[in-house]
Amino acid sequence: MAIKYRDPSGYIPFRYWLSYPVTAVFQCRGCVHNCASCAGSLSSFKRVCMREKPCFRSPELLAEDIRKISEYTGAPVMVIGDLLQAKEDYAGRFLDAVKKYRIKNELTVEFFTPPPETFIRKVADCIENFNVEVSPESHDPKIRKAFGKHYENRELEQMIATLLDAGCKRIDIFFMVGLPYQDYRSVMETVGYCEELLRKFGGTRRLLPMIAPLAPFIDPGSSIFEEPEKFGYRLLYKTLKEHRQAMLMPSWKYTLNYETEWMTREDIVKATYDGALMLLDIKEKYQVIGKEKASMIREHIEKAKVLIEHIDSSGQIDDATRTEILHLNTLASLCDKRELDWPIKGWRLNILRIFRSLLK
Repeated sequence: MAIKYRDPSGYIPFRYWLSYPVTAVFQCRGCVHNCASCAGSLSSFKRVCMREKPCFRSPELLAEDIRKISEYTGAPVMVIGDLLQAKEDYAGRFLDAVKKYRIKNELTVEFFTPPPETFIRKVADCIENFNVEVSPESHDPKIRKAFGKHYENRELEQMIATLLDAGCKRIDIFFMVGLPYQDYRSVMETVGYCEELLRKFGGTRRLLPMIAPLAPFIDPGSSIFEEPEKFGYRLLYKTLKEHRQAMLMPSWKYTLNYETEWMTREDIVKATYDGALMLLDIKEKYQVIGKEKASMIREHIEKAKVLIEHIDSSGQIDDATRTEILHLNTLASLCDKRELDWPIKGWRLNILRIFRSLLK
């Protein structure tokens, strides 16, 4: 498409993609889970797309996609969606096919709930370089359950222990700000739980905890968007026009299209920045991130806090403020923008092979 329309830059998904050409393969349309803010959930697909259940792609064809990608690039490949949504037989067929191809690229799989130990061992046996992403959202099982995820911390920690023992290269674990029943104190306790995990698992760089706000919008079509009062939310924007106008607001606080019974937009912003700073200190302490990088991110967060306070007090954006916003947007935000990058195995892009394919 890039060549057909003579627009290569228009098909680059993010600015530094040519130096880090990460790709993704999608195993299905839809989902068997019902996370409250997700417009890709089971109930949302029923409501919006009239789909009663997910549609899964052939696991063998999914593995073939990854094999083809590996011919053109040594960059990481993400398998989007929990393979176990379609049961262990489906997941096993995919892993057997991947094992046959002996893929060298870093492969990342998602787990929506902690999988059985036997499955983790099979992943380790079939994928030479594998990483895992999991999103427990909160340290508090009550909040996690209200959001739509039903497992305890002991199950999460057992999964982490098994993954590390099985040779998983890295585990990205994501927490969120702006959830049902979650207040400022709960956010800080979630960050404290991140330190517990790093302490328990030896402060290894193979475990990467992250925290970020549910932003900028609650997904239209999601359960929270359709029934906000049921989940303790108040929607501030509902129409397409209101959402478009929200994108022009002077700070992300005013772009947020919701508040909760437990946190106002001001609370969400404060919890986000304070939680990010606290987590940054923890990651520096356990050498997950270097001192120089941590100092740079810390300075940026502090500047962002000051900028939001200035916008709140003045109620307008002058040229100097606009310049500062543009400057901060080019820097790291709550974390290092490259922190989530996995290593590249071999070539970034095999230009010769790509050129040959185009000639065909």
